[in-house]
Amino acid sequence: MRRGMFIETGNSSSKWIDFQCERLSEFCFFCGRLDHTERECNVKEDCVNSSNEVVYQYGSWLKASPLKRSRTSGIDHEKEK
Repeated sequence: MRRGMFIETGNSSSKWIDFQCERLSEFCFFCGRLDHTERECNVKEDCVNSSNEVVYQYGSWLKASPLKRSRTSGIDHEKEK
């Protein structure tokens, strides 16, 4: 899964845009795959830094905040108009 991308902003410059995703239930914050969690990741054990620590490529910042729903439904909202 991509963490983001550069967007051209004009004048030969670009800006990094972070991606956020909704409803990430089975997601590995280490390798970025959607079919398992970091506990089940086979790649994780092979990638440690010089301090013998696992370096994660993804984090909780990838999860989008849940939408706040209004207390009225769409039908009730239409009746108010």
